[in-house]
Amino acid sequence: MIGKLFFTLTYWFGIPPWDTGVTPPEVYKFLEDNSPGKALDLGCGTGTNVITIAEHGWLAEGVDYVLRAVRTAKRKARKSSLSDRVEFRVGDVLSPDAFKGDYDLILDIGCFHSFSGENINLYIENIS
Repeated sequence: MIGKLFFTLTYWFGIPPWDTGVTPPEVYKFLEDNSPGKALDLGCGTGTNVITIAEHGWLAEGVDYVLRAVRTAKRKARKSSLSDRVEFRVGDVLSPDAFKGDYDLILDIGCFHSFSGENINLYIENIS
């Protein structure tokens, strides 16, 4: 609960320092080396990576548990004319409900390292 409050307040009061708006080069490399499919970004924040993935022909989904981040992501997708290739939703990556179907790529740049104890096992179970 404290973690969610921290993230919510951080998005509320401005752009979080971890939300650089830049997709990492490793993601671009993966997209260059693999045919388009269906992707899921866990802890998608404001959607930068989801939009980049969609720009490369993928169907891309993003899940974040901060409503403000998801709203910003949806707004960015509309501006980039990719609304038909992306989906953003509020969800908890520790819940199986965060996963809808099968994915060719599951991206996590900001979640796993924040988990400990039983949450690690729960997270791994959900993505497998």
